[in-house]
Amino acid sequence: QAFSQENTKQMTLQECLAFMKENHPRVKAAEASLRAAMAGHEGLNHLPLYARLSPDLKFRKQQSQISIEVNDAALQQQIRDTAYGVAHCYYLVVYAGKQKQLTEEIIQVLEKNINALELKLKLTKSASDQKHLQELKLGLVEARDKHALALTGYDRAKSALMEEMGGRYKTGNILPKDTELPEFKIMNFFEKDFIVDITEKSVNARLESIKSSRAVDITSLEVDAQNSARFAPKFRTFANGSDLHYIPIGVQSRGEDFSPEQITIEMPPNLVGKRTYRVQSAQAYLDRAVNVNETTRKLIRLEVGNGFQQLKETHLRYMELKKHQPTLK
Repeated sequence: QAFSQENTKQMTLQECLAFMKENHPRVKAAEASLRAAMAGHEGLNHLPLYARLSPDLKFRKQQSQISIEVNDAALQQQIRDTAYGVAHCYYLVVYAGKQKQLTEEIIQVLEKNINALELKLKLTKSASDQKHLQELKLGLVEARDKHALALTGYDRAKSALMEEMGGRYKTGNILPKDTELPEFKIMNFFEKDFIVDITEKSVNARLESIKSSRAVDITSLEVDAQNSARFAPKFRTFANGSDLHYIPIGVQSRGEDFSPEQITIEMPPNLVGKRTYRVQSAQAYLDRAVNVNETTRKLIRLEVGNGFQQLKETHLRYMELKKHQPTLK
């Protein structure tokens, strides 16, 4: 079903982000996971009397509480990542619209010049004018080709924006209210101390880092839980009280070249053997979690560094283009 121009709604970026947060399926799925973790925690706190005698119960409750924090971090990360997609597509529509407008203006200017030159050639033949006319006609062909690409890119950008907001049939036909790209003043962004400071703040504040560090806490509690069961030849792990092992921790790629694989902790649903061997197994999985946490922090540092480098390259290209910016007359 095609949406007519009359049904088109213009929205600001903030309105698009608010709509996404309320309607996007990925956000709703993360919210459901959080509710499930909270319900599981409540279940552990309201077990029947006979189940409270389990030696590992206090550790399971702690793991379950941490699982709520992890799922909340996963929800916030999903909102952040989806918001990034909305903002990217929003300004992509604005950019594509400017391209479409520019190619239309270029076509109009070329057609006007071609008509004027053809009229001149009817009155006075000139080899140089003939050559110039051919150049203009070739330029017009290229401009129309660029215009066709701009139209396609504009439609694709609009579709991408609506999908990132939650789906076209939820949003209807959406257009940004903004018609110009925002301008930013690059102040101290490229100073070494500033980059180092922002990088370390990102490592500590990023939700991937929070998830991986809390995964270490949960896995550490697993060592205590296994140690509490003295005589069991087979004993459950936190898979019975937490869904953390289903949550990938990987740093999401946002650049053309930066795309590390997703990483996560590991833990089987049960550990088998005497207590000594079960504790050793749990300790080995804890060692993995510690290394996953360190890897996650390193990947965040790498991503932030790449982001600053891309910003610097883009800024240099922009300044160079600005010096040689052509004026359309």
